Amino acid sequence: MGAADIVPGVSGGTMALVLGIYKQFIEAIKSFDLIWLKSCLRLDLREIYSRPHFSFLIPLVFGVICAIIFFTKIISLPSLLITNPEAIYALFSGLVLGSAIILFKDATNVSALYSVSLIFGGLSLGIFILTVTPTNLPDTTTTLFLAGVLATSAMVLPGVSGSLVLLIIGKYTTILNALSTFDLHSLIPFSIGALTGMIAMSRVLSWIINQYYLSFRLVMCGFLTASLYKIWPFQNREYLESESVMKLVNATPYIPELNLNAFYALLWALAGLTLVIWITSRAVRPFIRSEKEIKHK
Repeated sequence: MGAADIVPGVSGGTMALVLGIYKQFIEAIKSFDLIWLKSCLRLDLREIYSRPHFSFLIPLVFGVICAIIFFTKIISLPSLLITNPEAIYALFSGLVLGSAIILFKDATNVSALYSVSLIFGGLSLGIFILTVTPTNLPDTTTTLFLAGVLATSAMVLPGVSGSLVLLIIGKYTTILNALSTFDLHSLIPFSIGALTGMIAMSRVLSWIINQYYLSFRLVMCGFLTASLYKIWPFQNREYLESESVMKLVNATPYIPELNLNAFYALLWALAGLTLVIWITSRAVRPFIRSEKEIKHK
């Protein structure tokens, strides 16, 4: 899940489905409830340690942290985004397009008008966010806190990438660089926001998924399609060096020439698309089968 969420376009929620732990993941987050909070205020150590699903969460969080360290300290994605932008963004585009295709798969169960309306709504939402939200918001405590809330709220959802949200609001490179350099001034508000988003928003998101699962998938399909504009591989990107960190300040898309560079970018995009479709095809089947078994019992 950590490896998935560090890459824009791949959802940690989808990886939870791959491993068959999605329901456990949601329930583990929801175990931090008001009863647990009251036990903390009463210093009831037995309730504090027994109520949350720590036996599930501790190894999960440890694995996520290991993946984040690997992709920031050993293989630095922020550096690759600057040195090889066409290849990396092409891979991201393929991953996002593959996610959108997976989300659209269930559209055959409803009318065409219903599907098109919801996808158009998600597309409009995505365009609105891309055009209204500044490319690079200031790195204030409030902004980083909200970035954490949005990123982890997206991470809970299958098919929605938390890192893609960070990329859209211009905080992807900032957070990865903060993780790489252990910049506590950025990591602390972001982490607090991340915990807040996972604990508070998981309840809302869980209800939406259970009540309006298909509708939500179609809206997210349109949203992901709109986000392809943001991560189009061929853009004239301008960077500003601030405190030894390169930040993207402006990007203007362009249509590339049909050359070897464009061909390599296409291969990376196809690789990303194939990867996410392959992962999700292996993910959904065991999850659906277990759900049917539960209902049958």
